[in-house]
Amino acid sequence: MSSIGTENRLTGIEDKSFGLHGADVLNTASGATTENYDVLQCLEDTTFTALVATNLTGDLTAITLSAGMIVYLQVTSLTIASGTVLAYRSAPVQ
Repeated sequence: MSSIGTENRLTGIEDKSFGLHGADVLNTASGATTENYDVLQCLEDTTFTALVATNLTGDLTAITLSAGMIVYLQVTSLTIASGTVLAYRSAPVQ
């Protein structure tokens, strides 16, 4: 792999990890969302009613994620049962 290809790929990761595509604060009042997210940061202990990610094998709905935990997934939809997350968007809002 050339260094240019690596640099471009890392820039995309940095854009997402630094929130350059934007983020949403989500909680139980948010309802179901179908926005695409790459990073979920739990601001409070959080459980999900539903969480669908293209790169997830298994089920996270039976697990409480602790406040401060950061999860890197390609989320396509989620519904929060309890808690609050800061969800970093996969792409800029058009």
